[in-house]
Amino acid sequence: MDDIPVEVLRHSFQSLMEISRCSVCLENVRAEVVQCAKGHLFCNNCRKDLKKCPKCKKHFVKDNPSRYASKVVAALPPLCRYKKCGKYLKPGDDHEKYCGYRPIGCKICDWTGLGHDVLTHMKGRHIVHVISENNPGIGFQNCIPNKITTTVSVLSVYGIFFWMIERHDVEKQTFNVTFYPILNGKPQNDFYVTLTSGGTHFVTKYKLDMDPKNGENRLFVPGFMFPNLLDEKGCLNYKIF
Repeated sequence: MDDIPVEVLRHSFQSLMEISRCSVCLENVRAEVVQCAKGHLFCNNCRKDLKKCPKCKKHFVKDNPSRYASKVVAALPPLCRYKKCGKYLKPGDDHEKYCGYRPIGCKICDWTGLGHDVLTHMKGRHIVHVISENNPGIGFQNCIPNKITTTVSVLSVYGIFFWMIERHDVEKQTFNVTFYPILNGKPQNDFYVTLTSGGTHFVTKYKLDMDPKNGENRLFVPGFMFPNLLDEKGCLNYKIF
């Protein structure tokens, strides 16, 4: 391999990737592979609604592709499953979990888009509380109302976006604040929320779970704890950083 020029290797690799490209979705074939009589490859899901190959109009073969072809396809590095990303994945790579091309829906309005577009959407449509090195933390003071309320806010914490949803339930005498990370790549730092007990310097610190599969980080305060947590104004005090 050392005596093969890099350009030759690159050209050969690109040729293999083109050969293994599905003729329907134009992505590299995944999992179960189907082929037509002329050898064009398809993802099994893409082939389901087809009677003939859209490229050569030949019928699909009943038998599975040759073991050699299957091994070649399996040996090629898979592409990220999110379209427009184009990143090749290494074994055990968790890139797709944090990919900036994952579809994301806004919790404030009906907007849906990609992780890469969240910043533009947030700044254009919503008020964003920014936490940066010059502003090392934003404190939130929530006075417990006499009715059920739900408030949604957007935070930018050192470049990472969060939706913060606060819910007061007077009937159940509970307060919830939930942080949803909006990731555009794997975070490199840890994030925390602190809850300060009213009238004291005692602080409870919670580490946020940044795994998108888990979805949310909920700070739950039952009513019987309010007397120990509310300050003299009847408010809860907490901070994210």
